[in-house]
Amino acid sequence: MNYAVDQINGNIAVLENIMSGEKIEIDVSSLPKNIKEGSLLLLQNNKYILNKTLEESRREMLQNKLNRLKMRR
Repeated sequence: MNYAVDQINGNIAVLENIMSGEKIEIDVSSLPKNIKEGSLLLLQNNKYILNKTLEESRREMLQNKLNRLKMRR
């Protein structure tokens, strides 16, 4: 499963399931140390792993979508 880091509030991170939109709260200590809001994580074998490849392609897709919306104005 892939998750996006929606918010980080102190020791709690709010993760959003990319497919379902479901949000969960998890202790930051269970996550990779270099995460930030917007990071994408893969849950594999009960461990969260930073997914840089998906993060870059998702950022590019969202930027392209934003650019198309701006062009419609």
